[in-house]
Amino acid sequence: MNNLTLQELREMADDDRAESASSFANDSRIDRYFNRCVMKIIRTPGVRTVKDSQTISFTGSGSYTLNADVKDVVELISGGAGTTNSVQFQYLPPDEYDKVVTGFVWTIKQKGKIEIFATDSNQLPTTSLTLLYWSKNIILDTDGTTKKAKWENDGDTSRLPAEYDEMYINFADTKIKLREGKRKAAADSQGMFNEALDSLIVFGGEPKPVRQSKSFGHYQAR
Repeated sequence: MNNLTLQELREMADDDRAESASSFANDSRIDRYFNRCVMKIIRTPGVRTVKDSQTISFTGSGSYTLNADVKDVVELISGGAGTTNSVQFQYLPPDEYDKVVTGFVWTIKQKGKIEIFATDSNQLPTTSLTLLYWSKNIILDTDGTTKKAKWENDGDTSRLPAEYDEMYINFADTKIKLREGKRKAAADSQGMFNEALDSLIVFGGEPKPVRQSKSFGHYQAR
C-alpha cells in the first residue's frame, strides 16, 4: 500500500471536518497541524520512526558527530550485521562508559555526538563502522529522494508505513474539533492518534494494523 500524498491527506482531513467553517480549518492551517504532528512524533521518547544509517570512519576512541537527523541510535556495528566476523558495540550509560577499560562500547553524552570506545581497533573487522538509527526525517519530498522533517509540497509523502498516514489526519482533526468546541469528538480523534503513536513505540517501522478513522471506512459513529 502506497503512502498518501500531502494533497490527498489534506483532502481527507478536509472531508473529515465536514461542516466546519474555513475559519476553523483551511489548507494552510491543516498543513500546520500536519507539521505539528511530525514534531510530536519525532519528539516523543521511545518512538521508533524510520531506520536510516550512517558510516563512521573510526580513527580511535573518542567523540564522533552524528547525522543531524538522528533521533535515537539503534546499533553500532563493525563488519556485516549478523555475520560471524562482525563486532557489535554495546551501549553503556555515560557514567559506566567513563569507567570502561576494555571492550567495544558507545554512549551519548551530548546532543549530536556519539562517544565510541574500542580496546584495540585492530580487532575490528573494519574501521568503517555502520550506525543504524531512527530518523527524524519522516517525510519524503515529492522528488522521491530528499528526506526531511517537514511537509512542504503537495506530492510529499510520509516515510512511516502507509497505515500510519491516518495519524496526521487524526492529529489535525483533534485540533480542528477543539477549535470548534467539540470536545467529545476531539477526544475520539486524540484517542486514535495516541493509539497509533503507542504502536510506533512498540513496533517501530514495522507495518502493523492500527485503528483507522472514518476516512477509511472503519469509523464508529460518535
